[in-house]
Amino acid sequence: MKNETKNFSRSFTSQPKPEQHIYLYCIESQRLIPIPIGSEIPSIITWASNDSSLYFATIQSNPSNDDDHLNNDEWKDVIQHRQWKPSDETKDFAGNIRESATRPDGGVYILGQVGTNVQIYTQQSSKKYTILQHGLDGICESISLSSSPHKNSTIAFVYSSYAQAKEVYVVDSIKQLESAKVITNENRLFTEHNLPRVKTFKWTSDKDDCAIEELLHYPPGKFKSTNLPLLVLIHSGPHAPNLNQFQLSTDTWGSLAATDGKDIHSGVHRLIQDGIVDLNRLAVVGYSYGGFLNNWLITQTTNFKAALSGSGSVDYVSALGTMKFPPLIDYLMGGFPWDTSDIYAKLSPIYQLDKVRTPTLIVTGEVGIRVPPGQNFMLERARHYLGVPVQLLIFPTERHSFRNNPWHGKIKVREELKWLNKYGHQN
Repeated sequence: MKNETKNFSRSFTSQPKPEQHIYLYCIESQRLIPIPIGSEIPSIITWASNDSSLYFATIQSNPSNDDDHLNNDEWKDVIQHRQWKPSDETKDFAGNIRESATRPDGGVYILGQVGTNVQIYTQQSSKKYTILQHGLDGICESISLSSSPHKNSTIAFVYSSYAQAKEVYVVDSIKQLESAKVITNENRLFTEHNLPRVKTFKWTSDKDDCAIEELLHYPPGKFKSTNLPLLVLIHSGPHAPNLNQFQLSTDTWGSLAATDGKDIHSGVHRLIQDGIVDLNRLAVVGYSYGGFLNNWLITQTTNFKAALSGSGSVDYVSALGTMKFPPLIDYLMGGFPWDTSDIYAKLSPIYQLDKVRTPTLIVTGEVGIRVPPGQNFMLERARHYLGVPVQLLIFPTERHSFRNNPWHGKIKVREELKWLNKYGHQN
C-alpha cells in the first residue's frame, strides 16, 4: 500500500485526505498495479476465493459527530478489481468489523463486534444484508476456512469468553456454530482454578441518556454479592471496547475525558445506588488512553481512594508536540491549541491537579514514544508539590507496552496490588 501524496497529514480534520491505493505486484511483469480505493486507510485486506475481488475494511479517520458511528469500521469490496471501482459492502452493519474470510461459494464471513460480543456474520453480496450466524456468546477470532469448493467447507476459529479461555473450535457448517467442537486444550490450567464470574452491567448515561454496556467481574465465590470493593478498569483506545473474552494482561488493565469520564461517573453512581459496591472502597485504573481518563477523573471527584495511572497524559498541548500519534490530540480537542485553547485548558488535567486528593501510583516505560514518559513525570512532580501520596515507577528499556523483560510485568502488577491494598482498602 502506498500513499500517493507528498504532504504528510498530521490532523484528522485540518488537512485534505490524500487518495489511497492498494498495490498489486505482478511477478511476471515485475510491475506494480495501483488500485485506487478512496481516501480511507485500509486495515484488513482479503482476496476473494475466485481471485477477482479484494475485500478490505477501513477505519474512518474523520469520524462524523454521530456518536453511534464514531468507531464503526467501514467494510468495502473492490468488485472486479481490474475495473478499479470500490463499493460499500456492509453499510447495513452497525457494529465494528474486526476480521474477515471469503467463502468458497462467494460472499464473505465477517467477525463483527456488537456490544461486548464478536460473532460471525455472513454476507453473500453487496446487495444482501449481513446475517448473524447464532453461536456462543463471547469472542470469535482468527477465522479460517478449508479450501473445499463445497458449500459446507470446514470452518475453524478461536473462541473465548469471560468463562472460557481461548481454544480452537471447528464446525463442518456455519449452521453448527452453537455446537462447535473444541479441538485444543492449551489453557486447561485455568479450568482447575476458581476464577471470577462475570455478568453484563447496563446503565443509562446521566449526560446524554445513551445506553452503556460494561462487564462486572466478581471476586471468586462472591458472584452477585453486595457491598463489594470496586476497581474501575478504564479501556484504552481511545475507542477500544471491553469485550466478553478471557484475557490476561500485565500492561493494560482493561469524545475525550469530559464525555467518557462523566459516563464512568454515572456508572459508578448506579452501582452504589444498587448496593453492589461500597462507596468507601472505590479505586480506578487506566493505561494509555485509559490513563488519560484516569488522570482527568481524579481531578473531578474525591470518591476514589486509590488510582493506578499508566502511560497517560496530563498536558495535551505538550502531548500534541511529543506524542507518536499527534492527530489523536488534534481530533479529540477539536483542533490545535491556537484554535481551541479554551478546550485544551479545560480538559488538560495539569490545570486542575490542585483538586486531586487520590493517592496515585504511576507507571511508564523509559523509552516510550506513543505517550512520552515526560507526561508521567509532570503528573508525579505536581502531586509531590501538592503533598498528595504518589509514586512513579519507570521501567528501563520498555516502550508503551512492556515486552522486553517479563519480570517488569510481574513487578508492575505486584506494586499495583500493594498500592490498592494500602490506599484503596481492597484485598
